[in-house]
Amino acid sequence: MKAQIEELLRSTKREGIENVITYLAESDFYTAPASGTLQYHNCVVGGLADHSYKVYQHATMLNELLPANKKFSKESIILVGLLHDIGPKVNTYKDNILASGKISDKKPYVKNDTFKIGHGEKSVIVLLQKGLKLTEEEISGIRWHMNAFDDIGFYKGKDSWNKLSILCFIADYFSSQFLEE
Repeated sequence: MKAQIEELLRSTKREGIENVITYLAESDFYTAPASGTLQYHNCVVGGLADHSYKVYQHATMLNELLPANKKFSKESIILVGLLHDIGPKVNTYKDNILASGKISDKKPYVKNDTFKIGHGEKSVIVLLQKGLKLTEEEISGIRWHMNAFDDIGFYKGKDSWNKLSILCFIADYFSSQFLEE
């Protein structure tokens, strides 16, 4: 999966993409879980990369259903689909070791998050810090991909949503709720 993700990211030919690829390779992106507890999705080693790839795949499928004049660029789908969760989930989860010395069965991971800002904002900030050139639509798409579940509330942020954020939200929600354990 690593080779596929790197190939897709390189295909965007976006300024700063090599910095992002290096960051992902040097981080725990390919081994991190997508969530810390079993009640949420992909709480397994490699869950984040798997989830991100599935979101990209489903965003691509949804994009194909759109009329030609409403489709998003392939580059935008790749960037938003694959990178929407890197801020809050990369280098964040640690094994939840119980007093017995064993990893918890119910909550195998705990968050060790020292930079406490919103889910989407954190991903945008990380990408911009790595020098990735994003369009305003992509920034908004990543920022608002949580839509209804965002920490500032469903109605407070909806004026900032764009159609790319809605497409990413649908792909993200579908993947996490129907295709991932």
